[in-house]
Amino acid sequence: MTVAKPVRLRERASLEIRMEACNLTNSFIGAMPNVNVDSSLFGRVTGQRAGYYGRQLQYTGRIRW
Repeated sequence: MTVAKPVRLRERASLEIRMEACNLTNSFIGAMPNVNVDSSLFGRVTGQRAGYYGRQLQYTGRIRW
């Protein structure tokens, strides 16, 4: 999700403020379940999928003239 707000500073100059969010709802994305039938954790998801992290926010300011 991205939210941006342009602000005019002068006749030829403006400022753009932007916020970008990844995984805004902070949803859990689980790894594959344990498929070892001899394990007491069989069928359970015990960790988060590699490369997926919680909510991440990025702020940016840009001056245009």
